[in-house]
Amino acid sequence: MVDADMNNAAVVTAFSPAGSSSTAGGETVVITGTGFTGVNGVGFGSYGAQFTVVSDTEIHATAPTWDGTSRGANSDSKISVWKGSLGSDGSQLAAWTWGGQTETELDAAH
Repeated sequence: MVDADMNNAAVVTAFSPAGSSSTAGGETVVITGTGFTGVNGVGFGSYGAQFTVVSDTEIHATAPTWDGTSRGANSDSKISVWKGSLGSDGSQLAAWTWGGQTETELDAAH
């Protein structure tokens, strides 16, 4: 029997804090939403992150370090949660920031 929940993308509704205080990252970020059972990836823009699924509605992730070398198609600094090949839609959420700047802003400055 196939788990129907695995066929639906997770939904991210909020995360806290709103960004890292510097480009070093390292903060524990609490991500809330629904459908987190079975999540196999968390990203901050084009950076992958270490994470723990606490429950179907909560994930704890470690904010990655911004280093300017990890570039991908998703450079908008949105937090994404992946379940299989299905990514969450974070378009309604603010972008993650490092020292008050998004990944795109940091790239433009360096």
